[in-house]
Amino acid sequence: MTGKERKAVRDAEEERLHAAVDNVLRTEAGRIVFKYLFKICGYNQSSIVVNPHTAEVNERSVIYNEARRGIYIQLRRQATHNLLAPMEEAVETEQSVPAIIKEGETK
Repeated sequence: MTGKERKAVRDAEEERLHAAVDNVLRTEAGRIVFKYLFKICGYNQSSIVVNPHTAEVNERSVIYNEARRGIYIQLRRQATHNLLAPMEEAVETEQSVPAIIKEGETK
């Protein structure tokens, strides 16, 4: 397979994934799943975790939080903005997010 053929296959797979994500977001069940992922991946939360006693940043927790956020970001890139934006706005207005998460907190 040539480089152009591999690129064509990757582009076709990317287009199928984009269409699949959009189809999911067009359903109520899909929006519920995306809202859940938005929340558990910590997309709209700070990745910084600070020890409240020493004020040191917990680097392992920051890396973990960023990896978790990365999952949602990858899915988000596949969605059409006008399907995703209303769902994200609804989730953001449901909750207030702390600027910095203290070590040991789960939010």
